[in-house]
Amino acid sequence: MTTLLYMAIQFVAQGVGGPELAANREAPLAETAAMFLGHWGRTLLLVGAGISMFGYLTGSMLATPRTLFALARDGVLPAAVARVHPRFHTPHIAVMLHAALTAVIGISSTFERLAVVSNVVVLSLNLLCCAAAWRLLKRPARPGQPGGLLFPGARLVIGAAALGLLWVLSHATWLEFTWLGGVLGVATALYFLRPGARRRT
Repeated sequence: MTTLLYMAIQFVAQGVGGPELAANREAPLAETAAMFLGHWGRTLLLVGAGISMFGYLTGSMLATPRTLFALARDGVLPAAVARVHPRFHTPHIAVMLHAALTAVIGISSTFERLAVVSNVVVLSLNLLCCAAAWRLLKRPARPGQPGGLLFPGARLVIGAAALGLLWVLSHATWLEFTWLGGVLGVATALYFLRPGARRRT
C-alpha cells in the first residue's frame, strides 16, 4: 500500500509539473501543490512535510540508539554507551551519541547526497535480511529458537525481493558504495577488536 501511495504521488506530481518537475530540486511536491492549490496549498504541504519529518526523527531518536546500546552491551562499542539512566531507564549515552553523529553527518553534506547514501545503506541492509530469511528457511524449527520460516511461496518471495534490491543497487554510483564499504570496514574492525572476539567467533 505504501508503494502504491508513493507511485500515485509521483504520478500526480509528474502529471501536474511535467518536465519542469525535475528542475525543481528543493521542494518539487510543494511547487506541484502550488500549481493547483495556490500559495496555501504549498504552505499546507510544507507544514505537513515538516510534521511528518519531525515525527520520523523523534521515532528514530527512540529506536535507533537501541542498536548502539546493544552493540555496547555485546562489547563491540565502549561499555559506557550501554549505560542506562537511573531515573528514566533509557540508554541516555547511546541517545546522545546517536544525536551527535546524526547532527554532524547532516551538517556536513547535502540532503540529496545523504538521501542517496542512506538508500544504499538501507537497501544493503534489506539484502542482508533476505539472506538471513533464506538461512532460516533451511533451519529446522526448535522450541525456543528461531527457524522453520515456512509460508506459501517463501523462496519465491525472498528470491524476488533479493533480485529487486540488487537491481536498484546496480543504479548506485561508486561513491555511494565507497561510503558503504568504509562503514562496513569500520564495523568489521570493531567486531573483531572487541574483547573476547576470537574466543566468541
